[in-house]
Formats: sequence, C-alpha cells, structure tokens
Amino acid sequence: MGAMRSLRKLGRMVQIGMPAGDHATMTLPWDVVYAGQLAIYGTRGMPCHRSPSLLNLIQGGHVDLTPLIARRISLSQASDELAAFDGPTPPGVAAITDFTC
Repeated sequence: MGAMRSLRKLGRMVQIGMPAGDHATMTLPWDVVYAGQLAIYGTRGMPCHRSPSLLNLIQGGHVDLTPLIARRISLSQASDELAAFDGPTPPGVAAITDFTC
C-alpha cells in the first residue's frame, strides 16, 4: 500500500471504511510495517448517505462538539496547525472559527 510506504518511522495510518470489490483482500507490506515501527488502525466509518442526517443533527444543536475542540484558530493559523503534526501534538482538535485572512 502506498499510504504505508509514505509514512515516516513510527508513523500511524488510519484506514477508514471497508475495502470492497477487487480491493476486499489486501496484502500488507509487513517489511515496511516492521522496519518503520508503524501503527495501523482500522475503522469501519459511516456510509456517505448518512452524512446529511449527521450534519443536520450538528447544525440543529442536537450534538455538542465543543468538548472535542481544544483550540480555536483563524484561517491564517491553519498552516501552522498542520505543520505541528510533524511533532507531538496536544489532544483535541483545532477548529477554524475566524475565516478572515
């Protein structure tokens, strides 16, 4: 898998969704996993047709996402936030709340 081969040493990969069709069975490059000391996580995800109902719940105020938000940043800070992924990052997510440049 190209995604695994693109990881740095001690990298993490999250596979979202279930492979199907010709990709239902995958052969993993175990030499890459072992040598890179990689972590692989899998999650089944959610079917795309369910997204509108989930977004409607959030928009209607029925789901409170504020406990997940650790930092509120401006759009101009987004590049710095992404660059921080190269090192250890604090828990929680950053939410862009100011879209002015």
